[in-house]
Amino acid sequence: MNCIFLSFIIICLTFSSINGQSITKPIFTYLTDFSMSDTLVLKLNGPARIINFDGRKGLNMTSIKSVLELKAHNLKSEKGAVTIWVMSLEELSAYDPKPAISMDNPHFFIYPILSDCSDPQDFEKANFKLIWWPRWHPSVVALFAKGNLYQDSFEIPHRALVEVSHFTFDKNIWYQFALTWDYKTDQYALFVDGVQIGREDQNHVNPFHRDNIHSSLFLGNPTLCFSEINFYNEAFTPEQAYTHYKNETKRFDPKLNDELFMKYEGVGRSTFNWKVDPTWKLKWDIGLTKPSEMDSLIVQGNPVKVGITNEGLLYRNSEQRIYKLFVGFTGICLE
Repeated sequence: MNCIFLSFIIICLTFSSINGQSITKPIFTYLTDFSMSDTLVLKLNGPARIINFDGRKGLNMTSIKSVLELKAHNLKSEKGAVTIWVMSLEELSAYDPKPAISMDNPHFFIYPILSDCSDPQDFEKANFKLIWWPRWHPSVVALFAKGNLYQDSFEIPHRALVEVSHFTFDKNIWYQFALTWDYKTDQYALFVDGVQIGREDQNHVNPFHRDNIHSSLFLGNPTLCFSEINFYNEAFTPEQAYTHYKNETKRFDPKLNDELFMKYEGVGRSTFNWKVDPTWKLKWDIGLTKPSEMDSLIVQGNPVKVGITNEGLLYRNSEQRIYKLFVGFTGICLE
């Protein structure tokens, strides 16, 4: 077994300022210095290599069995944040997994970013996991509980969970993932390159269920390259997340940044102007101001909150600052 020991840094909390936003110093830092280090805090089991690309060095496992163990973290604390830089060595998007591939690796479709399971590809066994997988709905999952996504996560009480749809990896691009949590207020959020791409279910009534997170975290996948992992003792606001990203990035990509803002926050989207063709005939018309009128509809996908109000149907997506209000609903069809 090949072992590489990489540096680990503990830093006291201090503050500075960039562009008017405070920069919180991390309490734990990994993968900024790739020299040998004390295995009491960090250990890599299995073959790996260091990749230097686009101004940033990263660790890439060269075996599906290679695992990096982080022996200090603060995911047990009441609130906090963790950031991690990830680069894929190939294009990653949704595809139809073929069962035959699982004969060699039953977890081949799991791309773990962080997990508290010593086999980070084992999604169901982990009490905490942040992963990407080749699905559209969702494609990124942060789950603070054991078990699978659908059958277990939505039992009562619901599990603490962040789901994100339609996220893909471009080849050889560094992305910064930032996950924040506040267990007391039951608030969770996920950012990529400082853009909030998902948060907890806004429609929950009961407190979320969480399982006890183990003392070590693990990561590893030959497709992914990992760099600069930081743990913070406060949950980021969207402004703080963006400031931390801008402070750490080696090359700011305005095009990618605009794409993320448009996809997940609606910034820069063009207005959709559509008018009913005169040949269409009215078939259905309801006001959507009474809760019973929702019985006529099926809400599909992953909205954070959908509800009937006195003004009509209120839809809120993963970014709480974006609202869409539909006053009434008309069903029409072409005969």
